[in-house]
Amino acid sequence: MYNGNANCFLDRSIRFDFIKYIAGRDFSEIEVIQAIDIPTPKVGDIVTFTTIVRNIGAALSENIEINTIQATTLQTINFFTEKGVFATGINAWKVGKLEGGQQVKLVVRARVTAQGLSYYNAYVSLEGTKKYTFSEAQAFGIEKARRSVISCVSVPINMNAAEVYNLTLKSYRGIKWYYKDNSGNFSEITKNTNVAIATINTDSSLTIKQSGEYSFSKKVGNCNITSCCPILVESCAGPNITPDSVYCNSTVDSYNIIVKLSDDKFNIIEKVFMSLSNINFPLMSSYLTKLNILPLSSSAGVVTSIGGGRYMISNIPAFMPNVTLVSSDLTGKCKNVKIINAPNCAARTLKVPDLEETVLFYNENTIIPSFRVINKESKADIVWLDAETNGKILRKGKKFKTANAGVYYVAFKDKRSKEVGPTAKVELRNIQSVLPGKFNQDTICDCESTLMVPQGELKELSSMTLYPNPVQDVLTVDYRIPSNKSIAELHVYNVSGKSMLVKGLNVNERQIKIQVDTWPDGLYFYTLLVNGQKINTQKIVVAH
Repeated sequence: MYNGNANCFLDRSIRFDFIKYIAGRDFSEIEVIQAIDIPTPKVGDIVTFTTIVRNIGAALSENIEINTIQATTLQTINFFTEKGVFATGINAWKVGKLEGGQQVKLVVRARVTAQGLSYYNAYVSLEGTKKYTFSEAQAFGIEKARRSVISCVSVPINMNAAEVYNLTLKSYRGIKWYYKDNSGNFSEITKNTNVAIATINTDSSLTIKQSGEYSFSKKVGNCNITSCCPILVESCAGPNITPDSVYCNSTVDSYNIIVKLSDDKFNIIEKVFMSLSNINFPLMSSYLTKLNILPLSSSAGVVTSIGGGRYMISNIPAFMPNVTLVSSDLTGKCKNVKIINAPNCAARTLKVPDLEETVLFYNENTIIPSFRVINKESKADIVWLDAETNGKILRKGKKFKTANAGVYYVAFKDKRSKEVGPTAKVELRNIQSVLPGKFNQDTICDCESTLMVPQGELKELSSMTLYPNPVQDVLTVDYRIPSNKSIAELHVYNVSGKSMLVKGLNVNERQIKIQVDTWPDGLYFYTLLVNGQKINTQKIVVAH
């Protein structure tokens, strides 16, 4: 800066912040935003995709059409549109006209039918008289408003013992593979990676040898394209073991255990055989016991099937403090282990509580229900615990109500000896409801994905995560900034480009909280700047 005289000047570093205003524009600009509610569902779960199309310009835009590309592993259950018509047969959403600043949404609920990644894409296929392919919409939205979005869900892939899983992305030769290490960050898989985890093949495919969380990326120009969902691989497990009762024998110095196996395929085989064999063998009590083929083994005692997926482990020596049970699937490859402690035979035997319901559901529009025990045990209290063994007592009494979804346990506790009997498991599940203008988690695939922390450039070394989304009162911002970078700022704008907040960030910290209870409902953009360079931009919905 100088005043006209070459010898009189001021040398100072000045940063100019660009604010994007839409007022006064005489053109239209269409943008697409997309989100999902459950990024890592199970097979059979229903997930919700919310697609928002908006005109961020000032002029009217006409004849807008959005096409969606849905994986065959996603089965549409129902949908809702705020404007226009959505044809599920051709996956086309005919929006029509959008005034400047107007936005509308499409909500699609779909059932996930397979393991692995399932993608749901949306892009502007028509605006006015101009038609676009998916590739054209992607290219057109690189410098301008986003014209295409990619969302996906990742169902964990079950991998049996001694098996490997091979991942191939034919169109992505030369990609980089990553796995989540013990510190929780994604580390690149190279020739120096332990071969027991995974190996990269000559065709760029990845052979996974160990359960865990994997992801991939490819460098395209200045943009680090990353998968919007990690690939989850889980080791298989045998049937879940649930204790039914543990009691002492009066004549022999030993104790017995009765357990039930969940998802026990052996039980189905036994039922089929019994239904066919009862004509000739009406006295046969257990087909599996007679064949000596059981899905359950014990470190002590004798295991017998008593039907209905229930098994007895009898005559366990009283001096053994616990017993180890191992269940297996039909193949014998997948195992599940459970340790059950011995009862105090000096104290009386307590029953297992019976419940009206073992699984209850609620959402934000309903009253949280209560669990209720329906049987009694004389001179014993009913206690509700946060863990199956050595659990903390949360409440006493026949009824139990909690504000937090999760798994809890209930048992009888002898008033005199203070011994706690065998437990029964209950679960409270939260059903996420679809509300107008709200969605739970933004998982847009783009250059600014924070799902991995690659190596190299400044942009790739910094990350930012915002939650909850939508937010009502307090927004939590988790961030990661290299300690050698001195200046970091968080800038917040509303949809009109008005600056709502500028906050400096401490590079030695990892989290800040922002009060948004006085902000108007709507969409906001959060941008992370490090040394004046834009690192990451994310979208958050404020909904009171």
